[in-house]
Amino acid sequence: MRSSNVNWIRDHIIGSNTVFPAVGYMSMAGEAIRQLTGRSDYSICEFSIRSAMIVNDTRPVDVVTTFKCTKVTTTIETDWYDIRITSFNGST
Repeated sequence: MRSSNVNWIRDHIIGSNTVFPAVGYMSMAGEAIRQLTGRSDYSICEFSIRSAMIVNDTRPVDVVTTFKCTKVTTTIETDWYDIRITSFNGST
């Protein structure tokens, strides 16, 4: 992802950095749920961001989204998923 490819991202500047917004992560989760289950309704709990995703034109950011079913026990799965969205800009 480069900021020049996503026009609305320029509205999310903190200091001198363009930061990917938290609602963007939530939208990624919602779209992944829709693609996995066919459902468009979802709930999010225990949401956290460990570090900001800085987006710019000089260094592209690779984004990887992974899901796995949450298990109640070692054999019983639920309708909940654990999601992890990671990004890498070539240096951090």
